[in-house]
Amino acid sequence: MMEPQERVTRAALAALDVAAKSFLSVDDLEEEIRACSARLIWRRAEQKAENRRQVAYHEAGHAAACTDAGIPFQLASIGTEDASTQPTLGRVVLSGPEPVDRFAVEAYVIMLFVGPAAERRHGNAFPASDLDNAHAVRLAQSLGFSDRARERFLALCVDLADDFARDSWPWISRVAEALLAHGRLTPADVLALRDVPLEAVA
Repeated sequence: MMEPQERVTRAALAALDVAAKSFLSVDDLEEEIRACSARLIWRRAEQKAENRRQVAYHEAGHAAACTDAGIPFQLASIGTEDASTQPTLGRVVLSGPEPVDRFAVEAYVIMLFVGPAAERRHGNAFPASDLDNAHAVRLAQSLGFSDRARERFLALCVDLADDFARDSWPWISRVAEALLAHGRLTPADVLALRDVPLEAVA
């Protein structure tokens, strides 16, 4: 997070750079500092808004995959726009025990990978999905695969997650837009959004 003093300092340094190149007067320099500070504030707000959209699409991917696979969850949520200057946090609160048999684990791992897949489809080439990846690896290890078999299993799940995100993109988009509008959704909300027009979401 950029503190106010740091923002002013960066604006002043940027303005001084302009002044050094343009031989500005003191009054012009002060005006340039104000302009640079305003630009930094605007860029920060723009970055936060885009971060919130990425989080919404990530959680929407998880929620849609849970609903499709019958994985129980309590709610999907993202932080509000003005809750903090920190990056937006999102979550899908799962309920029930983790799976143990091969097919249930596969569905669960695919669900974990659909979040990052939805982010990529929305435009984030490098989604932050370390927790999802670690969770998926731990579940794959529980099946007792060899290292090579586990890598093949995880690669298959990534491909199936990408396929789901592609085939369910209108649904995922509706869920993401509803999260952006309302902040939280129940499983019934997510299911109801499967076949509604996008313009009816907000």
